[in-house]
Amino acid sequence: MSTLTISPKLSKLLALSLLATLIVGSVNLAILPVMDRFEAAETRLTDAAGWRARLTAAVQRIPQLERTLQETREAAGSRKGVLHIENEALGSAEFQKLIQKLLAESGVQQRSIQPVPARREHDAIQLSIRVRAAGDEAALVKLLAAVQDHDPSLAVRHMNVSADSARGNPSAEATQVDMQIDFDILAVEDRK
Repeated sequence: MSTLTISPKLSKLLALSLLATLIVGSVNLAILPVMDRFEAAETRLTDAAGWRARLTAAVQRIPQLERTLQETREAAGSRKGVLHIENEALGSAEFQKLIQKLLAESGVQQRSIQPVPARREHDAIQLSIRVRAAGDEAALVKLLAAVQDHDPSLAVRHMNVSADSARGNPSAEATQVDMQIDFDILAVEDRK
């Protein structure tokens, strides 16, 4: 049997190459992934610090924003031209009574009155009512003047008028007018 003999130089060279392979393998398998994780964690910490600064600034602005919101609500609630209501249903009923009163005072005969679904934006509510009515021209003019001067402010969103008159006949009565009018009013709920 023969034994393999390696020269001392070759033996040292093999040992060094094994050691270099182990070192490179250790660096690739253990150290580089740890360093990548460390860099990723550092990046996340930097991002978190930036988010924390932005969130802290936003949280510090909340009391000022709440004060501004409350002041705006109070200003809107105290402003003339706005109907103050307890809730949407009661406000719609109150608006309907108001329109019926204006129609009667103007000499316009109500045929039908129908609430239109309210539109809500933040704390303001736009109430609407559709009215079908009849009267003469003078009553229509009186109604529109009453709407223009009314407080809280009323708006005519849509108006359709048809008239029937005996043209050229001086003995004819005043021109009769059939009308359909959509009235709007801005309302705010009084919070208790």
